[in-house]
Amino acid sequence: MLYKPLTNLDNVMSFADEYLNEYYSELQGYGIKRAISKCIFAIISTFVLDNYKKYSEIEESNSADILKDIKQDSPLVFYALLGCGIPNNTIDWIITDAIAITLKNIDKLSV
Repeated sequence: MLYKPLTNLDNVMSFADEYLNEYYSELQGYGIKRAISKCIFAIISTFVLDNYKKYSEIEESNSADILKDIKQDSPLVFYALLGCGIPNNTIDWIITDAIAITLKNIDKLSV
């Protein structure tokens, strides 16, 4: 299925609510409100949708490469999370999982 650009974030936000819900409470433990978490996951999912074709195959093993690219493209997301006291390895774990979940559900998001 070909990727069709999203005209709004409703699809991505609904996806985040359904598939990334468990990470909201993890981030709330560090004082990050749900609305901010939703924006972070929207940034991650949108990045994956816009760039997944750059990677050889759509699979979880690409998550590390995509994580590196997101860090270069959207460093403020990471700085904000670090500024909230979240350890770097926890940030990487949460975002890598969000990338992998997005990759697994790419067909649902690109409709």
